[in-house]
Amino acid sequence: MLKIKQKFLGLAMTLTLGLTFFVAPAPAEAAMDTLTFADSEHFNILGEIDDEVTNIQVVGLDGTTGMTEEIADPENIQWTTSDSSVVKFLDGTTEVATIDDTDTVKIKLLDEGRAYITVHYDAMEISAYVVVESDSAATPSISGISVQVDAPGTANDLSVTNQTVYLTDLAWLADQYNTLQKNCSALHALAMAGNTHYSDPDWAENNLTLFNGGGYVYGIGSDFDSGVEGWQYYVVHSNSSMDVPDYPASRYELQSGDTVVWEYKWLH
Repeated sequence: MLKIKQKFLGLAMTLTLGLTFFVAPAPAEAAMDTLTFADSEHFNILGEIDDEVTNIQVVGLDGTTGMTEEIADPENIQWTTSDSSVVKFLDGTTEVATIDDTDTVKIKLLDEGRAYITVHYDAMEISAYVVVESDSAATPSISGISVQVDAPGTANDLSVTNQTVYLTDLAWLADQYNTLQKNCSALHALAMAGNTHYSDPDWAENNLTLFNGGGYVYGIGSDFDSGVEGWQYYVVHSNSSMDVPDYPASRYELQSGDTVVWEYKWLH
C-alpha cells in the first residue's frame, strides 16, 4: 500500500511541476515583409496648389496575415519625391525634397503635375501617387475618346467610339473626392460611355458602383467585384502605345485619341 501511495504522490508532484513550469507561448508577432500606409487613402493623393496633407504614416505589413505594426526604428526611414517642383515635404515650415528619421510626414503641393512620394526602409519601399490640379491647366472637355467594356457575360458589354467627354455632363462625379475635378479622367470616360451607349444621361450615376471617392470601381451594371475577380482598366493611345496604370482610373488624365478598355478579370 505504501508503494502505491508513493507512486501516486510522485505522479501528482510530476503533474504539479509540469503545470507550474509550463507557460503558454506568446502570440506570434507580425513578420513584417513589406510596407504600407496606415491610412489607405494616402496611396493616392489629390489636391490643388498650396494644399497640405498631414499625418502620412508608413507601417510594416505582414503579407501573410495582413497584420500591421509601427516601425520600431524610424531613424532608418527615408522619404523622397520624384518631382520636387510638384510636391515637397515639410520639415517644420521648411520645404524639403527628402526627409529622414521619421515614419510620419507632412507634404505640400506646389504646382500642377503628377509625382510619387516614396518611403525607403530596410531594402523595402512603397509609393503614393500625388496629383495636383490647377485652374490654369484644366481640361473640362476632351474629344476623340473611345471606351470598351468587356463584361464577363454580355449584359454589361458596351462600346463607344470617338466621343467627347464633358465634365459638366458628369457633375455627380464632382462629389467623388478621389476623382479629378478639373480634368477628364478614365472614370469620366467610363461614365460618358455608359450614358451614350444606353442613351440615358443618368445611366452611369445609377449603374456605376464606386467606392473610395471614385478611386475603386466596384461594379458596372450588374457585374460586381467578387473578391477574386473585378474590374481593371488600361489605356491605348492614338499611337498604339499602351498604359497599364498602377493608380485608379479616377486619377488617370485622358489625352485626345485615348481608348479606355475595362475588363472583368482575376484580381492581383
